[in-house]
Amino acid sequence: MIGDAGTAANGGLNTLGVTNTGTPICINDAAVTGGYHQLCLGANSLGGGLLSYNAFGGATTLPFQININGSTTTLGTGTVNSGTAGQMTYYATTGTAVSGNTSANILNGGLTLGQTGSVLGSLSLSGSSSGLVGILPQASAGTFNFNLPITAGTAGQVLTSGGGGSAPMTWTTTGGSVVAGTIGQTGYYASGGTVMSGTSALILTTTTANLSPSGTVVISPTGVLTVNPASLSTLDNVTIGATTKAPGNFTSLLATGQIASGVAGSSIGSLALSGNSSGTVTVKTQAAAGTYNFNLPITAGTSGQPILSAGGGASPMTYGSLAGNTSTFATTTGALTSGHVATFDASGNLQDGGAPNTGTINSGTANQLTYYAGSGTTLYGNANMTVSAGALTTGVTGAAAGSVIFSGSSTGAVTVKGSTTTVGTYNFNLPTTAGSANGPLLSGGGGATAMSWGSPSGSTTVFGTVTGALTNGHCIAADASGNLIDNGSTCGSGGSGTVTSGTATQLAYYASSTNAVASNSALTVVGGALTVGVPTTTQGQLKFSGATSGTITVTGQAAAGTYEFDLPTTAGTAGQVLTSAGGAGAPMTWGAAGLAAISVQNTSFNALSNASYCIDTTGGAVTMTLPASPSNNDQILFIDCKSNFAVTNMTVGRNGKLVMGLSSNMTVSTPNAAVTLIYISANGDWRAF
Repeated sequence: MIGDAGTAANGGLNTLGVTNTGTPICINDAAVTGGYHQLCLGANSLGGGLLSYNAFGGATTLPFQININGSTTTLGTGTVNSGTAGQMTYYATTGTAVSGNTSANILNGGLTLGQTGSVLGSLSLSGSSSGLVGILPQASAGTFNFNLPITAGTAGQVLTSGGGGSAPMTWTTTGGSVVAGTIGQTGYYASGGTVMSGTSALILTTTTANLSPSGTVVISPTGVLTVNPASLSTLDNVTIGATTKAPGNFTSLLATGQIASGVAGSSIGSLALSGNSSGTVTVKTQAAAGTYNFNLPITAGTSGQPILSAGGGASPMTYGSLAGNTSTFATTTGALTSGHVATFDASGNLQDGGAPNTGTINSGTANQLTYYAGSGTTLYGNANMTVSAGALTTGVTGAAAGSVIFSGSSTGAVTVKGSTTTVGTYNFNLPTTAGSANGPLLSGGGGATAMSWGSPSGSTTVFGTVTGALTNGHCIAADASGNLIDNGSTCGSGGSGTVTSGTATQLAYYASSTNAVASNSALTVVGGALTVGVPTTTQGQLKFSGATSGTITVTGQAAAGTYEFDLPTTAGTAGQVLTSAGGAGAPMTWGAAGLAAISVQNTSFNALSNASYCIDTTGGAVTMTLPASPSNNDQILFIDCKSNFAVTNMTVGRNGKLVMGLSSNMTVSTPNAAVTLIYISANGDWRAF
């Protein structure tokens, strides 16, 4: 049926229903007798919804276009020329042809750039305004994983390798102490360790650099050293090429290439910079200096920023930040001595806390255990106790007999000791089972075979001759010739014992003052792991008694959580603190004590105790929410790092605690504010200093 659909302004036709398969509704742009284009629409159970645009009768192929609000988009263009599974595609030339890139492949979530043996992989990151940073391996790169850490770390921390396997890298905080120095002096390591001293041989002021070494300065270039004097045979009053020394001063020195000081394997290179009135500063390498680049940063940085290493390659070093030591954030009581620790007095003012604790390892050899030879902080290596590949060796063959002493909890001590005379070389391999009560321990031969338990009624091995008959139950004695004889009566009491009960992996102990041994369900051993306590029922405790008095108890919390307390791989240095690695199998690390390095925050966040924050309110207001359960003397430092608090305030969310004695949030509107909050648990109050 065909009917009047009305006008364009008041159309009467609002529904068009067509029942057919294929594409029953079609629009042609010309008669079908010649070339034409056809747009068709269909909805059917055979192929589903279909919108098609095709050229027929020799008409030119045209693209399909969609116009939305005056904007036209062309569909159906582009050709994939070639490619292999996993390859990324790119436009090989300007146009619509897309090809696969053999040097960029994706497999199971891994993106591979480059081809082993032919193409070096690289990743380039462009700056938003200028610059381009390239990330690429060495030509002979080796095979390892560059596993990023599981947290963002804090400002100023450095990445520590996880070994290139499955373990992630970790963030660590570097530290060190300057023991003594004068303004203008350059710091150096006077001895091995983390302690630096200033040297008067290398002094740098705002106008003069003074190089005054006590020995000879040797310039030994591998190529040609060219000096262009101001006039023939002279350079600022210094005679060039003469056989007699002449005094003079260099007012300027310009090198268009590399200046090399020292000779590898012969003399140490150094640079001495003298002050214009007095003093000399010397820049000098170590005897075994290593080979690396000391690339200065590309900017001047800001006052007080430390320079962070870029790895000694081609990249420049960068400026980091310190934990708030460039701003005055507290008043002081008395004088503070450089290198000493700072503490708070009763009024919250900083005061000198004296020299920090130090410790020194005087001597030691590989594999030796260390010990305190006397009262103090000095450690020595113990030549009589060494560790190698899981084996602890006590004593020194030919010099000292080894022994292990087990002290009783109240009295007595059991000593396991090698003979003071010549002993054989053998293994004392314990049996693989606990044996039965009263069973004798039989040798395994001292080789790789473990010892075994025999029968309490006697071994089947004959170990002596007998004179006369032996009565079962009687004791045995020896006659004058060494033969075994019947003693004529039963033996006295002793030598018996009973294991009352036990379960696999449980440790045994004397439950009372008798010879009955029972197992302790709260102490179990599986593999190399000793478990103290029983989950959900018995809290585990490990106690260490002092040699003269006192007991240290290590106790898990009632709701302890499940994690690993992995000790660090090194002993650290005196005064360092342990930093958690997340409790997931990675070892803890040693770091410097004090507030954590400053992190920049430009949105609202939850603050952590003993942390430092640089607050940026240029993008909007920022609320720093204090910890819900702080401990006494917890500290939080925050500063206005963009000088914007007066324009956009910063808010301290009290999170249920008092702030400056008030039960309301604190608003900070002072520009360039630098505030330290200290929690006083007795008052439940955060106080600003």
